[in-house]
Amino acid sequence: MPSLTDDDGNVIELDAGNSIVSREAIGMYRKDTKIYKIYNNNDGARRLKEQWEVADRDWGLPTPNIRFFHASYRDDVRPLPRDAKVLEMKAVDTTNFFQMSHGGEARLRGWITPLRDKEVLKRIKRALTAAKNCGIMDPQGFYLAGNSNPIQFIDIHTRAEQNNDFDVLIELVEGMLA
Repeated sequence: MPSLTDDDGNVIELDAGNSIVSREAIGMYRKDTKIYKIYNNNDGARRLKEQWEVADRDWGLPTPNIRFFHASYRDDVRPLPRDAKVLEMKAVDTTNFFQMSHGGEARLRGWITPLRDKEVLKRIKRALTAAKNCGIMDPQGFYLAGNSNPIQFIDIHTRAEQNNDFDVLIELVEGMLA
């Protein structure tokens, strides 16, 4: 059974049956109300953490609650502990997932178009504008109806340039607010 042991000696038992596919992590698991994404590349994890913090701090990009921590990771394939960096993220309702490279604009448009609440539309515009301005790459996340942040982004990787993939959706929301 996979497990994490943090620097304080706390053990988090993970269920291999609740694993999630990830291209960049050595393991990703859902447990109770949390997602654990486990990295063995400390530089990659450090860059991800920095990009996530900048997107939040400088641009106000809405994301689920997260924390990064160091741990030892064991699984059935590699029973010896290995050094790992872990992204712990609050699990959100995954029903309304979007990924811009896989039809995300159409999905977001379908959720946004029926909305009439101006405050919700303002929050959506703020989220889309933050994603554009922070240069998020391969944008993906969730639409959470009724949440104070109706759009939350995950897997935050950014670049120096703006991401213009959001322009059409921002214009749609601006038109609805006018």
